[in-house]
Amino acid sequence: MKSEAVKILQDLIRIDTVNPPGNEGRAARYLGELFDKEGIEYQLVGEEGRENFVASLGEGKKRLLLLSHMDVVPVSEEKWDVPPFAGEIKNGYIWGRGALDCKDLVASEAYTLIRMKRENVPLNGTLIFAACADEEKGGTVGAKLLTDKYKDMIRADFAINEGGGEYIDVMGEKLYLLQTGEKGPAWSRVRASGVAGHGSIPTLADNAVVKVVRAVKALSEYNPEIIVIPEIKRLVETYLSLRGDPRDVTPQNVDEIIDSIPDQVFGEGLRSKTRMTVSPNMIKGGSKVNIVPDECEAEVDIRTLPGQDESYMRQQLEPLLQECILDIIHSHPANFSPADNTYFQLIEETVKEVLGTVHCAPYMLAGATDSFYLRGIGIESYGVSLLSPHFPSELIKTVHGANERIDIESIEVKTDFLYRLARKYLS
Repeated sequence: MKSEAVKILQDLIRIDTVNPPGNEGRAARYLGELFDKEGIEYQLVGEEGRENFVASLGEGKKRLLLLSHMDVVPVSEEKWDVPPFAGEIKNGYIWGRGALDCKDLVASEAYTLIRMKRENVPLNGTLIFAACADEEKGGTVGAKLLTDKYKDMIRADFAINEGGGEYIDVMGEKLYLLQTGEKGPAWSRVRASGVAGHGSIPTLADNAVVKVVRAVKALSEYNPEIIVIPEIKRLVETYLSLRGDPRDVTPQNVDEIIDSIPDQVFGEGLRSKTRMTVSPNMIKGGSKVNIVPDECEAEVDIRTLPGQDESYMRQQLEPLLQECILDIIHSHPANFSPADNTYFQLIEETVKEVLGTVHCAPYMLAGATDSFYLRGIGIESYGVSLLSPHFPSELIKTVHGANERIDIESIEVKTDFLYRLARKYLS
């Protein structure tokens, strides 16, 4: 029988919240209708049409925050096998944009509060649910707004968010990844100026596109310093032990280990977490085929490890740019929550309670989530959007891609975990 959380997810997928422009207020008002029926208090706060949804149950000193986001990335509909906003169930999967990122978590968190209210679960503390706007574009009118202006509404001891909860198969064992940290994004622009001229006599001009192309080629060949932070060391050593190959992981041998991992998604993910990555992803220059361009720019996605600040980036990259200038447009540092405290222990204990015999390890996300803003105001945040042990791990690649989908069992697992965790911490 289809659960209520599945129905909520289908409804949320059918609400188009592609960002830009977002329109997350539509999803927030839908959640408000659900909570009105259950008598759960909530508020809509933020920019008109892009409101954030914040609700709570119980009262007391202990506080647990369930965080998620309502916006989704754009789609190329012609590449989908099903309409991306239909919320269709097909072959045991709910299909649609946001099914894995992260309307699944919105639905599961919402249902957790609904279930606890219906069951009159006695709470010795406060359970908070915040579904945010704008995560996919940096969180300015979402989590950043909440942490800047509405701290008291979301203040918590620790939080559960997206960014982890998938597993790796290792010799028949399941290793679940519980996100405790994130690399730092540093979205940058490489730009060059030249002298315009007629394309038929290019030597009388100075081509800005050529300058940027040279810089982009150099950036693509950049050989970064290898660093194994403690969280990644623990993860890889746990993986190796399960594989029957226990050994110390160092900067000198980590690439050899990564090359031996059969799961390419996991392996290359680890590679990106052991060094600063530099990915030139957009180039804009020129206005007409017969005009030598005098302006050109490339947009570059840089992701940093702890301790790699702006001065480090410039020291590493500016020598590669020759005649180009590097502008850092948006950045924040890598950020972490501890994996050796009672919150992480409670999360790990609950994961094993729900899933049975599995192994867990702390994990660093190569991308970024709203957890950055929570950690900035002292809320320890953990990415635990659990997936079923039967979820095909290759489908993780549908996040931000075509045919995004999640199995019904994963929704059941996700909601069971959240419900049990809230009861264990707040009862």
